[in-house]
Amino acid sequence: MGTFSFKSVGKTIDDVVQQSLVVTAPPVGIKTPLRLGTSSDGILAMNTEFVAAVADNFRNMLLTNHGERLALIDFGANLRKYVSEYYHLKDFDGTVMSSIKRTTAKYMPFIDLDSFKSEIANTSSFDDRRILRIRLTYNVAQLGVTGKMIEIMLALT
Repeated sequence: MGTFSFKSVGKTIDDVVQQSLVVTAPPVGIKTPLRLGTSSDGILAMNTEFVAAVADNFRNMLLTNHGERLALIDFGANLRKYVSEYYHLKDFDGTVMSSIKRTTAKYMPFIDLDSFKSEIANTSSFDDRRILRIRLTYNVAQLGVTGKMIEIMLALT
């Protein structure tokens, strides 16, 4: 007869119950930019928290231009259009804020926009490209989110 260790013999009822109680949060949306998921995500990385999914979807809406979303011609804040006209618009901030407010009210009405700030920054001292940095703060009352900030950067042409 051989020598055996009791550590390698079957599973106890407590072990089975403990393993069955471990539950992973269900996914609520795909993370963007797309990337491969881990073993719990599946093929693509997924958001498992509503706050992260809302922030991801809001960023995507802000960066989408009209006509880029299939079957939703007016989806998006259309910011690249305004950025290309930056030097010709008299009230750039007002125009951009109006566009963001309009698309948010239509497609994400649960977001309460709080503040807006835009500024121009150079990419580096050796590069003459200019970047428009837009910072928004918003609230989502249903999720208990207050003062969440999102920042997007667009190249001025």
